Amino acid sequence: MSEREFLTQYINDNLNKYFLKFTNNKVKIKMIYKSSLNNLSKEEIKIKYNKNIERDKFNGITTEGIHRDDYEFLIENIEISKFLSQGQIRLVLLAIKFVIIDYIILKTNKRPVLLLDDVFSELDTIHQIKVLDNIPKKIQTIITTTDNHEIFKDKLITKYNIKNSHILTKEDFDAE
Repeated sequence: MSEREFLTQYINDNLNKYFLKFTNNKVKIKMIYKSSLNNLSKEEIKIKYNKNIERDKFNGITTEGIHRDDYEFLIENIEISKFLSQGQIRLVLLAIKFVIIDYIILKTNKRPVLLLDDVFSELDTIHQIKVLDNIPKKIQTIITTTDNHEIFKDKLITKYNIKNSHILTKEDFDAE
């Protein structure tokens, strides 16, 4: 729980930096870690677990614990889902993902692989380019998309086209 709280603080300290790069918007986005176990001693947590043990055994699930924790995202102290468009929410989530990459590198001194699965579908071309241009350097990145985006032209990327579960060669792709 303390590591989650530390990560939440790290995200909050760095989230707006990435969101600003994507949007040029100086709003204040904040992530709140919500736990039913916050501020409880180890003894109080044990009491809470023991209180529910029979019900948990009967239901086959544990009803208390950090696996039940949640996060809330606010922009100017309003839930982002009530304030931002789907594309803007996607940019917030991408900003968090990029902050987590920084965190992983800081904690492990290793570079993770970044998978961006159909991230451009809800973004206009300007925001697609900003995301692409702000992918952390020296991070192997795999981007999946169903579109042949113009934003990939003139970028140092290797592009693979897949059809019927097979990677098309350049000759296959040029023939179509």
